[in-house]
Amino acid sequence: ARSGNHTPNAACMTHLRLHPDTVVCPVGCPFLRVEPTRFCDFKCVPPELCSDDDPLASYPDPETMRCGTCHVPACFRCGSSSHQCSICQDGYMLLGGKCHDKAWRFWILCYAAIAVAACFVL
Repeated sequence: ARSGNHTPNAACMTHLRLHPDTVVCPVGCPFLRVEPTRFCDFKCVPPELCSDDDPLASYPDPETMRCGTCHVPACFRCGSSSHQCSICQDGYMLLGGKCHDKAWRFWILCYAAIAVAACFVL
């Protein structure tokens, strides 16, 4: 984790071409985000903007103070950890911090019907 007692050397929402280990973001935008459309560029952002421009780096990690990956498949926005979702992508529903296909019941019924049919054939 980066220490929070350094003097900030970056401005909010400004493109930076510095090594990320040398950047200290200000309090108003404490998370360092990789800029996906600019090679080797970074930006200091507030936590709610971690997911802007790069949905793969949507989790504001309080330990590293960087925008990191949400490790929940089909998650639009992570919750309290990188393994807990708060908002799922369209077509998915949130159950217990995970995203599930809204049609999962349909697939369960299909597989059950196939299993029953296979029992009659055998």
